[in-house]
Amino acid sequence: MRAPTAGGLPTGEELRPALEALGLDPGAGRAGGAGKTQPVWVVSSAGTPRVTIDGRSSLSAPAIKLTAFALLTTGARLAGPLPLETVAVDLFAHELARQSPDVLVLTQSVAGDKQKTLTRLFQAATFSERPVEVVYNGPAGYGHKAFEDLAACRFRATESVVVGGRGNRLPTEALLASIVREHLGESLARAGLGGSPFAALGAVAAAAVLLDHGSRGAEGQVAVIIVEPDEVTAFVPSDGVVEAASASLTGTGTVDLLGRSHVKPGNTAAEGWLPDWASLAARLPLGLEMSEVANLVGDALARPGEPPRNLGEASLSAALIEGLLTRLCAGWEATVRRYTSPSLCRYIVGAGAGLARLGDVRHAAACLAGGLLPSGVTTLAVDADCLYLAGVGAELTLGRQGGAPEGRRPETASSARQPEVVATIVSPLAAKLDWKRGDTDPWAIVTLEGANGRSAPRRLVPGRVSSLPLAPGEQATLLIEPCFRHLDFGAGPGRVWRGQVSGGAAGIILDGRGRPFVPASDPVLRLAKQREFLAAFGVLTPNDAPVPDTDGREGRRSGDLRRYPVARLALSRVIPPNSTLDVATGDRVTPDTVIATGHLDRRVLRLPAGGNFELLKRPGDPVKTGETVAVMEEFLGLGLREFVSPYDGVVERINTQRTAIVLTGADSRHRALVSGVVTRVTPTGLDMEVRGRRLRGWFGFGKPVAGGLWSPGEIVTATDVKRRLGPEVQGRVVLGGAFVLPEALPALARFGAAALVCGGIDFGPLWGLISPTGEFRGGRGLPTLVVLGGFGVHRLPAEVEKVLGAAAGRTVYVSGPQAGKLVFAGPPWAEVILPEEG
Repeated sequence: MRAPTAGGLPTGEELRPALEALGLDPGAGRAGGAGKTQPVWVVSSAGTPRVTIDGRSSLSAPAIKLTAFALLTTGARLAGPLPLETVAVDLFAHELARQSPDVLVLTQSVAGDKQKTLTRLFQAATFSERPVEVVYNGPAGYGHKAFEDLAACRFRATESVVVGGRGNRLPTEALLASIVREHLGESLARAGLGGSPFAALGAVAAAAVLLDHGSRGAEGQVAVIIVEPDEVTAFVPSDGVVEAASASLTGTGTVDLLGRSHVKPGNTAAEGWLPDWASLAARLPLGLEMSEVANLVGDALARPGEPPRNLGEASLSAALIEGLLTRLCAGWEATVRRYTSPSLCRYIVGAGAGLARLGDVRHAAACLAGGLLPSGVTTLAVDADCLYLAGVGAELTLGRQGGAPEGRRPETASSARQPEVVATIVSPLAAKLDWKRGDTDPWAIVTLEGANGRSAPRRLVPGRVSSLPLAPGEQATLLIEPCFRHLDFGAGPGRVWRGQVSGGAAGIILDGRGRPFVPASDPVLRLAKQREFLAAFGVLTPNDAPVPDTDGREGRRSGDLRRYPVARLALSRVIPPNSTLDVATGDRVTPDTVIATGHLDRRVLRLPAGGNFELLKRPGDPVKTGETVAVMEEFLGLGLREFVSPYDGVVERINTQRTAIVLTGADSRHRALVSGVVTRVTPTGLDMEVRGRRLRGWFGFGKPVAGGLWSPGEIVTATDVKRRLGPEVQGRVVLGGAFVLPEALPALARFGAAALVCGGIDFGPLWGLISPTGEFRGGRGLPTLVVLGGFGVHRLPAEVEKVLGAAAGRTVYVSGPQAGKLVFAGPPWAEVILPEEG
């Protein structure tokens, strides 16, 4: 997106009327202050449209980046990549239906079987409450008459992202921006909030506004960071454009999808990401075991909307954000331009729900500093209530129309609200730190010259982090005198740096941890230095004990589990794509009633390109689980490699390159699994009313199942797994205790158990099983899991134990949040329903 010129930026005189016209009060205080408080949705990605890009692997790297930037700068979110249609058109459509995007961007022309498949898909199912937005920004000259005449989608064409060998993302940005505004406006209207949306578009303009009159620096020196609990996005104006990149825990950020290794043709696999527990623990001021750290991460992901209850939980949230910021900077060079990295900027503004939920602007600033690791002299600001970004976004939304109301005197530019400066951090541009020789000769002598005179000189010591007080709103001259010729603080090697700085809640931070930063190898020293870093920002004091309050977290969960009266419950069932509903509104169903018929699943069995292999099956041939469908001779003829079917079904097709076999599950009858009445039927599922008790899970995955509730006793050791789990669990819902060993899940899968319900489970080894690189990706191949208490050891409340004990031996209904997809946070939630007659 083009950065507005200085003459085209909104001024303070124009900004206030624009805010008030939207019902926003630019003078509103923070929580508890005077003035009305607005919902913080202006820079949140919640409610923004989810976009899927087709044809990503067929584009050049510049075209890929231009399309991704168009999404970022309009506030849209990537739903994920699509597989190449050369593998299988049906698989392409199946993945598109699973992602259920609001917008489909076609970066290449669509014709033939693919066009017919998409047309049938749009006609057969509705992805959202409104028609699917289909945006074509591929080469000009190709018509898509079938989509233009289709009522189930809104087809719009725009100029190609690459014209004459040069990139031009502006037409795509303009079209996507209008879709974002429409989509957010409808979402806000349904929520009763009203107003006009600005989303991340306001953040882009805000970065440019900071370069206007009274600028903090030159081009490429200002960064605006939008922080969600699971995603970070950075905007940096440079050379007349706004550079942007994002990183996310789900692997759909641009640095995840557009890195050098992801630009190769055919590489469409999006892998989710979580930091390894050791690196995460290194960022925490907590003396915890790796398993405890992993469980805290799982709890944070399962309930991202809940604010931290103590400093320990806040530190964990900050550590996750810091990890994303570090990945963002590490991948910036591969996706944008290296010299515009936010870690090199001199003025950094952070905003968004991820920072707001930390509850303290000083902790938010420390989080930005710990993740970006800026060098030189860098100002950290936090737009805690988002009013600054909201104001800029409001001006853009209004299109610079409607000036000040009649009779009202415009405000002066100096009264326009600015982001709150929290700290100025000082660190050499490049200085290697040897932790074994810390606290030696200082790197620099730092002095403040304010209105009250000159402060006592302070030493910037290697290995130490300290602070100089400078109250919010105060201005002072900062003087940095390097002690070594090679040290550079922004004025040149060995040269004195002198400049104006603003005071903040954390003052001036002297960071002696070195650049690039390498944590201490000694865990005790590393923990002490992490606490010292937070203490310098004022987040910690020597008497603080930032450990998670286990009892508090237990009480919070137990609040949802106190009473479970028998009631009439609403139950929604989603049917797989291309299935046919066999019931209608008003029908009474029993657990064995067939509600839909269709294919159970599709999978691709990939074969090595150019391999010397023989196909043992042809399209249409039935296959059994574990049956060999192809064999390949190993290198130099040293044995044979077998490729086996993952389940019962049929061979649907083999691609022309003979590198993939598409397997389709046998026709499946989807049953109601519980008695009730059908209250509503939609093209994608149905709603039922059932009578019983509902237990909402803390976490879970898997398809809806039903089976007899059975308890084998404690399953907390490998010996328990071997002795207590056997063929008797087949078709049953196994009830665990306060803790179940994650290794029990593969054992239950081998013996055919329907589901596992337990109070707690360790997140670390569980994630090793179900992560994108695990053996059971997304929980596929494992029984349905519902964790009622949380991660770790969680004894269930007496009321829950009583309810489950009374249901022993009876058939119960168990379901994860979404079948075939790993979802950490609801709604929908994992659940257990205990049906009652009547």
